[in-house]
Amino acid sequence: MSLNLEEKKAVVAEVSAVLAEAKAAIVAEYRGLTVAQMTRLRANARKADVYMRVVKNTLVQRAINDQAERWMKESRSRLRVQSLLDESGK
Repeated sequence: MSLNLEEKKAVVAEVSAVLAEAKAAIVAEYRGLTVAQMTRLRANARKADVYMRVVKNTLVQRAINDQAERWMKESRSRLRVQSLLDESGK
């Protein structure tokens, strides 16, 4: 079932609000996990009070764009370490 425009806007607003308060964000590909593995991952995330939601890439990108300007302004005023990893972990 696809989301209508208002539902998509609500998802973007929710994810954007979570990103606004987040100290870190991790995006991971879950392709290859079984349903049981994904269910266990989500249950463990809930127990650890970790926000985890499967969201369409385009909606996540909109939420990130909503926060990008704020992040850049904050980055200029604070010392930060930014890490980007490729698939090999390097």
